Amino acid sequence: MALGLNNLEAYNSAINQLLETIDIFKGLKAGKNWKPWQTGVICSTTTVFDFQADYLKRGHTFLLTARLIQGCLENLFGCIRYKNPTPDALEFRQALKTVSVAQYMMCPITGSYLEDDRRFLADYMQCDFQEQKEDG
Repeated sequence: MALGLNNLEAYNSAINQLLETIDIFKGLKAGKNWKPWQTGVICSTTTVFDFQADYLKRGHTFLLTARLIQGCLENLFGCIRYKNPTPDALEFRQALKTVSVAQYMMCPITGSYLEDDRRFLADYMQCDFQEQKEDG
């Protein structure tokens, strides 16, 4: 779903759907107690609502909500847990370093990896910091 002001009817419909989703999950009864997944759905939906308001206020044309998924983070954790499904803190740190350095190596010819145009993980914080410095 794309949220933008080019088509106000579609925008209002999408916003109403987000607000209705929040209301449904607030009123949903699943057992005696409030469930963590209810909080997750409400937080995620509220985040999308807040993101779109902020992006449109800053002058962006639209927000592609499908891009807000955690696929790259899940892939990173999958690489870290490849050799040890339950690493301790030190093993996690070492595996994270290995994965971060390995991204600069060539993809194997026999691998099923596709190269993309995303920022490298090691450059992410530096790029984000530079953008904030330029903006503010």
